Amino acid sequence: MKLRTLILAAALISGAGAASAAPKPGDAPRFNGPTLDGAAVDLASLRGQVVVVDLWATWCAPCRIEMPILDAVGQARGVKILALSADKPRDLPKAGRLMAAFHFPSAVIAKARVNDFGDPRVLPQTYVLDRQGRVTAVLGLGQPFSREALEAAIAAASR
Repeated sequence: MKLRTLILAAALISGAGAASAAPKPGDAPRFNGPTLDGAAVDLASLRGQVVVVDLWATWCAPCRIEMPILDAVGQARGVKILALSADKPRDLPKAGRLMAAFHFPSAVIAKARVNDFGDPRVLPQTYVLDRQGRVTAVLGLGQPFSREALEAAIAAASR
């Protein structure tokens, strides 16, 4: 009985650690790595601007629903959008083809040098960062967000 209790406790502790890797409101997450086309991206270089960071993958249907919304709102509101692909290396060519339709870059989580967003267990995950780089809103978490919700989160981060 004690062995089962220890195994359960270890599983809960390791699971809690994995879940806490995702940024929370008030955190200033870092990300530095290559985009799908090989350019370097460093989230810190975008400080001073409102930024939307969207974690996605080609196999994620809600992610594909959000992409046109991100593109339209990013262009209309003049905010920076950065997608972070959770795709496996074999799926990156498909991710690159999908991203060709949009006006914002996608970096590759698996190739990041610095990644405070962790390895997502659920997609999509969308973070709105204020001008100081702090998380002010978390949207999605497995469900597509609405354009209205994204615009409201951006407006709040812009204050």
